[in-house]
Amino acid sequence: MSKKIHVISFQVPYPPNYGGAIDVYYKLQSLKEEGYYIILHTYQYRHDRYENELLSIVNEVHYYIRKTNILSQFSLTPYIVNSRKDKTLLRNLQKDDAPILFEGLHTCYFLNDSSLRNRIKLVRTHNVEHEYYKQLQLSSQSFRRKLFFYIEAFRLKRFEKVLTYANHILAISTNEQKYFEKKYPHVPTSLLPCFFEQQIQKDLPGNKNYILYQGNLSVEENIKAANYILTEIAPHLPDTNIIIAGANPSPIITKQAQDLNQVQIIGNPTDETLNELILNAKINLLITFQNTGVKLKLLNALYKGAYCIVNSPMVSGTGLEQLCKIADTPSGIIRLIEETMPQPYTSTDKLRREEALQVLYSNTKNIKIISRILD
Repeated sequence: MSKKIHVISFQVPYPPNYGGAIDVYYKLQSLKEEGYYIILHTYQYRHDRYENELLSIVNEVHYYIRKTNILSQFSLTPYIVNSRKDKTLLRNLQKDDAPILFEGLHTCYFLNDSSLRNRIKLVRTHNVEHEYYKQLQLSSQSFRRKLFFYIEAFRLKRFEKVLTYANHILAISTNEQKYFEKKYPHVPTSLLPCFFEQQIQKDLPGNKNYILYQGNLSVEENIKAANYILTEIAPHLPDTNIIIAGANPSPIITKQAQDLNQVQIIGNPTDETLNELILNAKINLLITFQNTGVKLKLLNALYKGAYCIVNSPMVSGTGLEQLCKIADTPSGIIRLIEETMPQPYTSTDKLRREEALQVLYSNTKNIKIISRILD
């Protein structure tokens, strides 16, 4: 096998059940199908190695431990980068001259190392990271976390200049593509849409009359979105069942839902349960206040679910606007819900959506963007 590539993932990309891990996992799978010999370098949390699962889609796996102690904070290098600094990683990269794919700014500590200057180095950007952390700071309810996000945003903006050492930037959405093209005009930037599970759903979705919001319910962005639904939308729809599902529901969410009889909170659903909830919901309601990156839960809902009602930041830069119903005020969202609930989701709707998704978000087509750069 002549094609070889190193891929540095910010953490173990298994199970592929949240945004970043989904993109990395299915990109690795697509690289394997494209004929690459893949050497995966990844950062293990606790004892979660998932080696057998990963070796089904890569050829080698090397694990590193993040240095999450307080000392990693005392640096001008961002914590998410400094805590992944590992000289063993650099030594492993130096063993051959194969191209390197850095997954996220998190993994770019050695991007400008002189020993790698003659290597082909691609950087997959999942966000404009300092903007993302600025939004996290604004969303957080904790002073301590606000302070961390503020400092980290400053450090990330400063560190981002390391991208001038990349041979190519792979942006996840058109918003990010435009930003990097303008900021680093001498580094080629390509749009590489996110990778995700593309198994066609055979059953017709939307056969139960409820609304679903889903996401990691311990993350500030999702807590804010869920709270918005519970305070601004649910009280005006007393006869419409609403399910909010996701990992580790914040007490803020559970407390807010207590007086809403039509609302059910499902904490820590299995992947199978979550897929069933997405499939059966008449409406997948997805709200965000951060127009960064691409929201994988939106793609998941579009591939597996029925109608999607979203606000503008959820689809900004994705090319998915025509597949969703969009409103940006509580009254607008409520009106769309009331109009949509009585409508059956048809096989024609499903086919039209699948065809549209394949234009922009085909793993088979998009992996060739990387192949063409490396050829």
